[in-house]
Amino acid sequence: METFEHDTRRGRPERWSVGAGGLSRGCGAHQEGPRDPSREAQQEAVYLRFQGGLSYKEIAEVTGHTVTNVGFLLHAAVKSIRAQLVTDNAAPAARTAEGSR
Repeated sequence: METFEHDTRRGRPERWSVGAGGLSRGCGAHQEGPRDPSREAQQEAVYLRFQGGLSYKEIAEVTGHTVTNVGFLLHAAVKSIRAQLVTDNAAPAARTAEGSR
């Protein structure tokens, strides 16, 4: 059985277990601080998809979102990650070009 933990949009970490019996969830301690619900929903979907190996339908069942919304959350998250990678990779290239002048 694989167990992993992540923060949810509900403001507390949750422990997930994926095993022969399916997916089970247990709550951790409450965490304080400001939350961005859309970003946290994206993080939760990405974590369940890529770390937990769940299907869109399984993610929808776990999170309470529709399958369509899960697809949108994953698309938005990957788009954001891609933009960040492009920005991070462009900065060293710009410094290298300035240094060669």
